[in-house]
Amino acid sequence: MQNNLLKNIEQHAFNSPEKIAINFEKTSLNYLQLLNNIKLLASYLSKDLKCKKGDRIAILSTNRIEYITLFYACIKLGTILAPINWRLTNHETINIIKNINAKILFIESDFKKNLEYIKSKITKLKTIEIDLIPKAIKENYQEKSFINDNNNFNTTLLIVHTSGTTGKPKGAMLSQKAIYYNILNSIEMHQFKKSDHILTVIPLFHVGGLNIQTIPALHIGATVTIHKKFEIKKTFKSLEYLKPTFTVFVPTIMEVLIKSKNWSSSKFNSLRAITTGSTIVSPDLIKNYEKNKIPVIQVYGSTETSPIAVCQKLTEDREPYGNSGKPAKTTKVEIFDETRKIINSNAIGEV
Repeated sequence: MQNNLLKNIEQHAFNSPEKIAINFEKTSLNYLQLLNNIKLLASYLSKDLKCKKGDRIAILSTNRIEYITLFYACIKLGTILAPINWRLTNHETINIIKNINAKILFIESDFKKNLEYIKSKITKLKTIEIDLIPKAIKENYQEKSFINDNNNFNTTLLIVHTSGTTGKPKGAMLSQKAIYYNILNSIEMHQFKKSDHILTVIPLFHVGGLNIQTIPALHIGATVTIHKKFEIKKTFKSLEYLKPTFTVFVPTIMEVLIKSKNWSSSKFNSLRAITTGSTIVSPDLIKNYEKNKIPVIQVYGSTETSPIAVCQKLTEDREPYGNSGKPAKTTKVEIFDETRKIINSNAIGEV
């Protein structure tokens, strides 16, 4: 087992430095550039912002390259990243920042109005405009800036808030180790290869957007194209011209696309599969895609499971449509009855 998830990025930067790692709008980073940016950002966090192992760093932003860079910089330092849902109210955002006792908030310029209110309620919070990260790290640090890697695989890497049994969301604490086993589940589920090209349009603030395909793809050395957020026309254009081999669409996105006037099954020809989940998936919706020769595989899990727990594999029969598959490669699933007794086969219960 590894002791640091950054090691694979370092290997790709050494073995395939010119291979494109991430595309975002008009910017593309190869693996060597991605690694250098991670190192520079880690130096910026440590030396300029005085971050140390265990510090919590919140991020309020739509999808962008810096999201991924910050994720890996936190791995290098041992700091903890807390993505915030940008659809939340300011009151909810403040509750999350206070709940995790964030040292820094990285915030996108799109949310400047939110920032004013947040700063008025948490006056000691240090805030950094995430849009300015590339400029800041390149002006202040050189490649020679060196920070030792955090090699404790059991340290918390992510705190992702999820609905709970109370009125306020609860923070699920995910370690590097948990995310590593999720990566193994994803690679096995999708049969990922270095030649794959992943299209990410769902939010990176959710474990689905970040961990089902995006991080596993970078782990194996594939290419990822990130959209700021889901837009119908932009998604169709990327499917048609970039020829991705995998993507994750929630059922709502699948419904919107298939009902769109721009729909054409030929635009999906490059996809080895669409992965879907996060809610109940209509068997009829899957049938509509499958009859257009667009494979759909389902995944079930939760924020606490990073999220892949039960899944269909690309190589397996996906019928009957609507089933979530079997326990993932590194996951054990047990079903209980109403008395919390473990149920054997052919019985109804709850996971």
